[in-house]
Amino acid sequence: RLVVNFTKQLIVDEHFHVLQKLYQNYFLFNEYLPKHKAVFDIKKVFIDKYQITPSEYFAFLFLIYSQFVITNAVDEDWQMPHFDFDKGLSNLKPKFQTHLVNNLLINNINYKRIDDSFYNMNDLTKRPFIKLEDGVVIPLSLRRLFIGLTDSVYFDILDFLPDKTQKDAFANAFGLAVEDYVVDVATHIDTKAMSEFA
Repeated sequence: RLVVNFTKQLIVDEHFHVLQKLYQNYFLFNEYLPKHKAVFDIKKVFIDKYQITPSEYFAFLFLIYSQFVITNAVDEDWQMPHFDFDKGLSNLKPKFQTHLVNNLLINNINYKRIDDSFYNMNDLTKRPFIKLEDGVVIPLSLRRLFIGLTDSVYFDILDFLPDKTQKDAFANAFGLAVEDYVVDVATHIDTKAMSEFA
């Protein structure tokens, strides 16, 4: 089986743009994972966790991304804008707006004490926004926000699953989806390239 590391793709593909990570995730979760429903039902899990389908959730992520147009540049945090809820989420149904946005706010985590685990930044990736006293919402870091909108989706789902059996099933189905994705991409570039893996 063909195994691909998307991080390496960022290094070896000089034409790879970070925005493509959003599209990769979209296709993996919406187009490829559902083909392995017999192994793992991704749509059911999204509905259980977010109360919406994968395609609706990724539409929300694209909406968040469009508020900031993250470039993953070293100095972009200096120009970091705040998140205008009234404009940015004006067309989002209220029940989705409250639930999905609250899921990204670090304010909703009550730290009783700060220990070493606090500094691993795990929660800052999963919940990259903070709501200030005046109601303005800002990302703590645009890079961490980008990770939260891309790589973190896999781990958010993995953490949500209640037991090892389901986690293993998800990891297996995701691996199959990645293989399907890579085969499709390679085949579109060169139909002979994947013949040895057929």
